[in-house]
Amino acid sequence: MKIQKLETLNSSRKTSYMTNSKYNIKYNLSFGSKEDVFVKSVDDAFVIASQALKQRLQMVLEGACQKINYSSTFKEIEAIQRRNTETEDISKKYQIIIEALKKSSKKDLPKDAEAINNFITALEKLGKNEGFNKVFGYQDVKTELENKFILEKIMLAKTSQDIDVPNAVFLYGLPCNGKSFFASALAEHTLSHSETIDLAKLGKEAREKGVSKERLAMDKIIEYADIAERNYINNNKQRTIIIVNEADSLAKPSSPVHKEFIEFIKTCSKEKKCTLFLTSNYPEVFDKSILAKNITPFKIGIEPANKENCKAIICGILSKHNKMPDEGIDVLVDAFFKNPEKTYSNGNIVDVINNTINEYKPKIPLIKDYLEAIKTNNVEPSISKEELNKFYITKDNLEKINW
Repeated sequence: MKIQKLETLNSSRKTSYMTNSKYNIKYNLSFGSKEDVFVKSVDDAFVIASQALKQRLQMVLEGACQKINYSSTFKEIEAIQRRNTETEDISKKYQIIIEALKKSSKKDLPKDAEAINNFITALEKLGKNEGFNKVFGYQDVKTELENKFILEKIMLAKTSQDIDVPNAVFLYGLPCNGKSFFASALAEHTLSHSETIDLAKLGKEAREKGVSKERLAMDKIIEYADIAERNYINNNKQRTIIIVNEADSLAKPSSPVHKEFIEFIKTCSKEKKCTLFLTSNYPEVFDKSILAKNITPFKIGIEPANKENCKAIICGILSKHNKMPDEGIDVLVDAFFKNPEKTYSNGNIVDVINNTINEYKPKIPLIKDYLEAIKTNNVEPSISKEELNKFYITKDNLEKINW
């Protein structure tokens, strides 16, 4: 999975984070050479805005000092890498807060700092089955989206600043690979109100109303957008995410609501306070103007899991069901990648694990049981070599186009 055309965060910012032996965090901030009243107010606002991150950083530091007997050197290295990755992510979030507060006026600083801390606190309180916490693997993509979209756009839009929140986010890829699931998790992680329109399920209702499913979907989008506008006013600037699955039915030039959809999506964020999450198996049929940077700056290709993400998916499911086998699972991960002609989608991997767990209930399946399920094609890999090659060609083309 990869996000296209994202800017790199400025890592040269003069900000340092120092701790003493009791984990009392101090922040040395450099906003300029002149120590005036405004600089002091920014410093105070930063302390308010970063409270939730300070607590998270303290937990990481305390965890690093705990004496743990690891089963192998490799396990210890993995733990160190996880801590380093989390510390780096916290540092990036501090930078986002600093840059944001520098743009606030002295009058708006206290409220902006409070809004930022409230938002980050709410993110930290999301449950295991909420937001990105329920998406196993793809940590680099989740972190990038959290920083560049959720914090820099959705969160800062709740402050006094004039933030250009995207009209749309595009998630594309092969069938049974988690586009809709990822879109739903992303919507939850924005702490926004969300609605879902699945064009594959609108056929019966559309026939009963004597309209096309595209017309019905467009009517629902307009209805949800009107509600979003009122919700924004009445609920502390809470925005709305409208997930549109199989959005190619609306976005292709031959769609009966094509022109109306384009006109709507050009201004829906600013005028209606909503963002459309568009999912599709067929990005090549989209009207290119819809995918322009000023309308859809985030275009996310949902790739089949590599070995690292496959392992995260397997471990996530097994831990959730308390079915983690005693022996390591690397051999199981390798088994999913032995067929050069076909690739397991993320949905296929989940089905193999869940089917085996259900078959052996209440016992805990052994690694050999999962391997046997793969060997006997309990669930066949659904992605052909040709389909996978086509996906990467399409993804490469999307990356090359100057939107």
